[in-house]
Amino acid sequence: MQTLREQRKERLQVFGYSMNAFANSVGIQPSNLSKMLDGKQKITRRTMEKIKARFPDLNFDWLLTGEGEMLREDAPRPIAQQNNHHSPGARMENNYYMRGGTEGGNTAAQSLEVKSASEDARPIIPSYMYNMPDYDIYANIKNGAANMEIFSVEGFMKQIDIIYRVQDNSMTPTFTSGDLIGIRRLPETEHIVNGDYYVIDTKPHGVRLRILIENADSYTLRTTDANRDRYTDFKVAKSEIISIFAVIFLFRHSFV
Repeated sequence: MQTLREQRKERLQVFGYSMNAFANSVGIQPSNLSKMLDGKQKITRRTMEKIKARFPDLNFDWLLTGEGEMLREDAPRPIAQQNNHHSPGARMENNYYMRGGTEGGNTAAQSLEVKSASEDARPIIPSYMYNMPDYDIYANIKNGAANMEIFSVEGFMKQIDIIYRVQDNSMTPTFTSGDLIGIRRLPETEHIVNGDYYVIDTKPHGVRLRILIENADSYTLRTTDANRDRYTDFKVAKSEIISIFAVIFLFRHSFV
């Protein structure tokens, strides 16, 4: 049975943050947040105000107890949008990807209409960049390296940095070719969760979506169990990693 701390830490991962990243984002000490998650320290009104100011869409009761929805009822719901790509009849399913579980860890989907760009947007990585060796995709996209498709976001989805389009079926059944994945670049101070899904920008291999395992001086990049006979696991030295991105959202296409 999970402890109270483990339950709350898991919900933070569902929200897309490690404990340290969440604490730093809110502006509190990670050690204090750890005690609050343990129930050993009372969550002060000031701390609650900081969390609500930083994440106004987050349902705080859900974070503490697991009851209700992750987002508040009055929070703007994600509107998945992409310009000049889909027919008017296209719809998209949005799965909140549950970090911390590998094979098929998605919650219920919500259908979303594709519309034109709105108040905020994130770029979709151009396909030609995927296999470019020793190429910092994040830096070049942020510097406006190319004309890119955009994906409009609202509310909670604004934590996403860029959008990754799945190129093959090496990570089925969780991710399939054509899926769009909202990803957030991890700062160097944030540790990965071993066995979780990440998008990794490497010097020798370009960009890959894989299950990531941290070793002493390297990372092992694994496919799902269903694809071990078709795709080989491999190691990349830590010195050859350009960026690591946490997988936050999965946007799956369906046409009606």
